[in-house]
Amino acid sequence: MTHTNKVLTLKQPSQINQHLIGALHTGALHAIRIPNYCSEFQCATVTAAIELLYDGQTYSGSAANVGTFGLSLYEVSKNPDRIHDYYRLALCEQELLRQYCNGVTLPIDQIRIDLDEAWQHGLKIERFHDHRAPANCGLNRIVLPGGFLGLHVDRTDWDLPDNDRAQAMCTQFGANVYLETAQQGGELELWQFMPATQAEHDALMMPGSDYQLDRKLIGEPDTVITPQRGELIIFNARRGHAVPTVNSKRVTASCFIGYYGDDHALSAYS
Repeated sequence: MTHTNKVLTLKQPSQINQHLIGALHTGALHAIRIPNYCSEFQCATVTAAIELLYDGQTYSGSAANVGTFGLSLYEVSKNPDRIHDYYRLALCEQELLRQYCNGVTLPIDQIRIDLDEAWQHGLKIERFHDHRAPANCGLNRIVLPGGFLGLHVDRTDWDLPDNDRAQAMCTQFGANVYLETAQQGGELELWQFMPATQAEHDALMMPGSDYQLDRKLIGEPDTVITPQRGELIIFNARRGHAVPTVNSKRVTASCFIGYYGDDHALSAYS
């Protein structure tokens, strides 16, 4: 276990405990790193499967050079008509990816198993709407050359303001496994900054952007991590984070980990 500049490096996920999750929640820790979480063969196999299934879909607006396989809750939360697609596709897309990986464990499946065993109350796939299928759990991103993710925060409670589960969530962590890293760029930039309200957040948005916060108003990142292939990084997604421009492809498998307090199960969703 190595602790440097509010970034803790662990040897295995079984070392994750209540104290460390609490430290991510409060900001005492910026990130947890687990190098070599996935093997080179696992990374290569899953990357190849994602690329075969990737149909050219990208985010809109200023994240247009970021391709995805798998729908995110954020994408459909602004369009109620698409919420049915989100639940309809959630399980079948992950099953299709498993088939293309031909028995190789998906990184997100591995995270779910490991955190279920490590956390005292286990981990379950999130169900924001009880009458529907489980949430999608696994968002696979390909940041194309020239692509980036600007400074932003993730707030499921703002995306689903009328949902009891979303409102009860204490915070959400981002869990990223780096399947392929860029030759240059693609670092994970982390800020201690966390807007207290949606109004504060909106006042700090970059003019003309549909999601980015203005770095000129917030300042430079507090922590910058250069991910390694196969590494798992967990961080508080409600605090500012960004990915600088890449000069070559960057592929990740990711999900959110919902934290409802020490006496409750963790949840996984995308």
